[in-house]
Amino acid sequence: MDINNIICNNNNNNNNNNNNNNNINVIERLMERFKEKMNTHPELSSIWYKYLNIQNENINAIIAKAEYVINNMDKMSDITIQSLILSILLENNRLLM
Repeated sequence: MDINNIICNNNNNNNNNNNNNNNINVIERLMERFKEKMNTHPELSSIWYKYLNIQNENINAIIAKAEYVINNMDKMSDITIQSLILSILLENNRLLM
């Protein structure tokens, strides 16, 4: 890989991080705006605030899991597609119970 590819990949990673941060900032700004409307539209504002808060927590959990995996990839071997599918099925089954 040459230096131009490294720079391009680094720029793409920075753009992705900026997009993720921007999305989280948008969610937080929307939550604040719905909070401001609680006096005039308590039901609608409350539902949207709670929904956005849950989504924000989900995004933060996904980011934490992804960072954990990427930081530990050098310490573990790759996973087979069969193991990955089984893991996903087991996780989905756990969520349904």
